[in-house]
Amino acid sequence: MANVRWGGRNVDTEAVSSQLYITLYDGQRFHLKNRHDMDYTKKGKMFASFSLILKGHVRFETGEGTVECDPGDFVYMPDDERYTSHWTGEPDIEFISLFFRFLAGSLPSIVYDRPTSQIPLDKQFGFQKLDALGGFSQQEDMEAILREYKGTPQQRIMAQSRLYHILALAYPHLKRRQVEMVPPSIRPAVDYITQHREGNEKVSFYASLCHLSESRFYTLFSTHMHYTPVEYRNLLRAYQAAGYLRDTNLSVEEISAMLGFESPEYFRRIFKRYYGSSPSEFRKKRC
Repeated sequence: MANVRWGGRNVDTEAVSSQLYITLYDGQRFHLKNRHDMDYTKKGKMFASFSLILKGHVRFETGEGTVECDPGDFVYMPDDERYTSHWTGEPDIEFISLFFRFLAGSLPSIVYDRPTSQIPLDKQFGFQKLDALGGFSQQEDMEAILREYKGTPQQRIMAQSRLYHILALAYPHLKRRQVEMVPPSIRPAVDYITQHREGNEKVSFYASLCHLSESRFYTLFSTHMHYTPVEYRNLLRAYQAAGYLRDTNLSVEEISAMLGFESPEYFRRIFKRYYGSSPSEFRKKRC
């Protein structure tokens, strides 16, 4: 059972949805030199991830404490984690990361929980280092995922299967954290943005749905969602755009218009902010 804050009280929620899907978004091998610092304290990292340290040493500093990792350590990082990392190598720093998301039931539950659904799995577990998992050859299996994910459709299915296998082995060892659900005060706006993400309503409109002043609504929304209303809308648009780029032949201009972006240029800029590559580059990597 997950420990959840809801309406100012703790609520126990079933851990696993009866409809569980895992979407693998990307996998990368990072190779750095000597020293490298990363700061994600202002805006959390998108997607959950598994990372395997191959060379060097890293110190992760999160809101829950410090985690030190050396070669061979395997790390789980939840969606939207805010942290700093300090890498050192003599001279090499190398690690593999798999970026993914647990999809539990429906698109809205990717980002937040509805009263009738379960807490998404990628928001249930805290940042943590996992002990060696039996039945999993860490480097070999993760390198196979990197290779297969950029291969044929059949190979991509195999990569997805390997990720399910890793999760099945890791799941019993993942430690839970307290999850803050979306409060009722801003839920009407979250619902509306999720269902009408192609719209371009002003913040004042969303505030009126919640019967709040614009300034009060903006503060509450940013605090609980970790994004401004416009950023949250763009996050959902970018997520849906990734699906179109992966599964259809629609042009960038067509996808931009369908999702309500003011211009293809703006769409390209927003997509790169969330996915680290342009729409065309993203599509090319998955073809």
